[in-house]
Amino acid sequence: ANLKHIDYYDNRHQNEELAYRFAQWWFATSLSTSSPLRAKAATFCEENGIPTVKALNEGINEQGGSLVPPEFDNMLIRLLERFGVFRQYTRMNQMAGDIKMIPRRTGGITASWVGEAAAISDTTPTYDNVQLVAKKLAARVIMSSEIAEDSAISIADQLAFEIGTAFALAEDQAAFLGDASPTYGGITGITTKLRGLD
Repeated sequence: ANLKHIDYYDNRHQNEELAYRFAQWWFATSLSTSSPLRAKAATFCEENGIPTVKALNEGINEQGGSLVPPEFDNMLIRLLERFGVFRQYTRMNQMAGDIKMIPRRTGGITASWVGEAAAISDTTPTYDNVQLVAKKLAARVIMSSEIAEDSAISIADQLAFEIGTAFALAEDQAAFLGDASPTYGGITGITTKLRGLD
């Protein structure tokens, strides 16, 4: 097996097992419905508890049916952190839904010099709220039809690399260059925000 990018676990055997499961999920959701490999992979996924469709738009990959199952999220996030710049230096917020409100510090307390027996002034930190809105980022990988089951680990490793680098690039472009257009998922980036300052 050729494993260069999937290193979620410290143990190579566990990483290869993760890669194999990831490949089987991809085979089951992305290959032609007439492919025997797809049918075999779908059986593997069903027997091993790997979801191949979302409840919404079930079975229709073009409408979200093949969104990445949670067990592979951390593997892809690790690749995003390795290849992306913005994510490495940003505090990430977990979201249970599409919208989340978080507090933002707008002002702090003030320290002042006081003389002996003098009263100390009270100061209070101030906060407001920021609304986070989840955005969906997707990638679809096209590979050769000459796929063999015995190359599943190498295929998964390459898939993870391609998806991880594509997501990292898209995140960085939106975070630094975003102009609130659909090209950047409606995100306004740091550069655009700085240009708008007085």
